[in-house]
Amino acid sequence: MIENDKDLESLYGEYLNYLYRLCEKNYNDCPDIDSLVQESLVALLVKLDKGENVEHPKGFLSAVLKNKYNSWLRRKYTSQIVEYTDGCHGNMLSEDCEHEEKEEKSREYEAVRREIGRLIDIYREVTVRHYVRGQTVDQIAKELDIPRGTVLSRLSAARDQIKKGIVKM
Repeated sequence: MIENDKDLESLYGEYLNYLYRLCEKNYNDCPDIDSLVQESLVALLVKLDKGENVEHPKGFLSAVLKNKYNSWLRRKYTSQIVEYTDGCHGNMLSEDCEHEEKEEKSREYEAVRREIGRLIDIYREVTVRHYVRGQTVDQIAKELDIPRGTVLSRLSAARDQIKKGIVKM
């Protein structure tokens, strides 16, 4: 198939050009295209070195390249640090930031308390017992002599009503 080193070099040069064109077309958001291309070509070389036959080398290379790119994406999105400032900016003093956070939490708690107060009795009872007093669903069911599923249903309905009330504000 390949008669000398010159033919081999020409073939690998063709594969390199193919991989770079493919990267340019599909994976140009990756800052390290060279590594993707090199790792893909190395995968082909390793396979050939083991004596395995690759019937469609360009198809094999494009599949390996896609897998390498997907691995890069997974690493990018799982290791990325996300910073959330919660409304406090870097130039604010930490005391101002803490004060602002406390005020925001206070407004949120007041809104939730107001919405709990608007619930009908059967929903308010299970909500207060569960979220304020910390009782389990089973404890509430036993004390109110109702099925566990009813408690869960009422908690769910109460949460939905509270969310709707807060969103309207």
